Amino acid sequence: MKKIVLECFACFMVLGFAYAQDGSYDTTFANNGFLYTTLSPDDEFFYSAATSPDGRIAVSGVNFNASDPDHFILMFVEDGSYDFTFGDDGFLINEFNSSFEKLFFQSNGKLVFGGNPNNQKIGRLLPNGTLDTAFGVDGFLSVTNEIFLKVDENDYIYTTSTPNTFINVKRFLPNGDTDLDFGDNGMITLTLTDTGNVYPARIEALTNGTFFVTYKHETTESTSWHLAKFLVDGSPDTSFGVDGQTEIDVNQENYCSAPAFLDETFLVSCSYWDVDIENMVRKTLKFDSSGTLDASFGTNGVLDGYTATVVQGNQRFIANSGDVDWEGGAYPFYRRFFSDGTIDNSFQFAGVPGVLGNYNAMLTNSGKFLVVGNTIWYEGQTEFILSRYNNNPLEVTENSIASLTVFPNPSSGIFHIESEDRSHLIYSLTDSNGRLLATGVFQNNKKQLDLSSFASGLYFLNVSGTTMKLIRE
Repeated sequence: MKKIVLECFACFMVLGFAYAQDGSYDTTFANNGFLYTTLSPDDEFFYSAATSPDGRIAVSGVNFNASDPDHFILMFVEDGSYDFTFGDDGFLINEFNSSFEKLFFQSNGKLVFGGNPNNQKIGRLLPNGTLDTAFGVDGFLSVTNEIFLKVDENDYIYTTSTPNTFINVKRFLPNGDTDLDFGDNGMITLTLTDTGNVYPARIEALTNGTFFVTYKHETTESTSWHLAKFLVDGSPDTSFGVDGQTEIDVNQENYCSAPAFLDETFLVSCSYWDVDIENMVRKTLKFDSSGTLDASFGTNGVLDGYTATVVQGNQRFIANSGDVDWEGGAYPFYRRFFSDGTIDNSFQFAGVPGVLGNYNAMLTNSGKFLVVGNTIWYEGQTEFILSRYNNNPLEVTENSIASLTVFPNPSSGIFHIESEDRSHLIYSLTDSNGRLLATGVFQNNKKQLDLSSFASGLYFLNVSGTTMKLIRE
């Protein structure tokens, strides 16, 4: 059996893999890396997209036909072709009285969907597109005037109240039942001491159950952005900021969200369209786990000109510096960064094949970078664009373990781990989206790691500070 010693970047070359330039089009996807798709001659606008553990891609939007809007979900398999096992040959149109404005896959491959507060249906679909009546109450969550925000890495579901003088956050178990161990019978309330309304923007949940809520506080006189951190039971993390909250020092025009790293440090990404310069102003700040600005990041804690989009399993992040014109046409452009804010030049973005309107970007389970959106209205009939990019980051650490060996790699399930270091070695396993899948301790210099029950794809194994890529076939 051939052994593979993982001591440096160059050792991966002996595997015989030919990795394309990170950021270039993934030519195994659709038509040499991208596809255009449309349902009808009417304009279509993008809402949301999600990727499943088995590589499927769900895309939702609305079609403005001559009578009533059609809300729909499109489903693709990993190579960019339609998933004909889903709905009506890959389409689901005007079902369940939902606008499908948010989509999230759970780890079992089922798709949770939700609409806006005026279209409140939050439900779950089976892989074939039929309603999962075992979820919640006959397939739906029991909510009123709630906004569907998040499915976390442990498959828990979060909703929040519509704008008010307070924020209610509810958490549901993966099966749709209320999580009675969370807050007060499944709900926590964040109340402000002064006047004004609060607008929840994003929930970012970590694998250990702690989570952040990014929100905007708006009064008649000013607007400010804040971040609140909570423990797994919904109580405020009082070690964070002041009583569990910190204010984000940005201009009031910004819209902010906060992707997090595994060590509970986090990025705050803010942007707004400046009417004077007629373009987007972007900024990313990094805070430590206590809510203090990390001055070692970027320039005095700030990375100007970029908004962080995703944090990868190896804790690098991809950020957007793209322009937006005054008519709403977007020109996304992405760079990859190390966690300290320095540019990773091994990622060279090839651009998107058109001017976009609404769009979003994410990682697939195999680690590829996916951009989904609709074309801009002023270039004719709007349609959807999906483009996928090569993205195979390799972590090179300064404090590697002597002769850490993994074999075979790729593997159909069993990976053998050997090290000359006979001390106890702490390890963690994450997927390409940063989701923590397993932790433990290697008790001796030989160990097996069994991924037989995991989906095929890219995983990251960290052993006492050294991170390596595992490929499950």
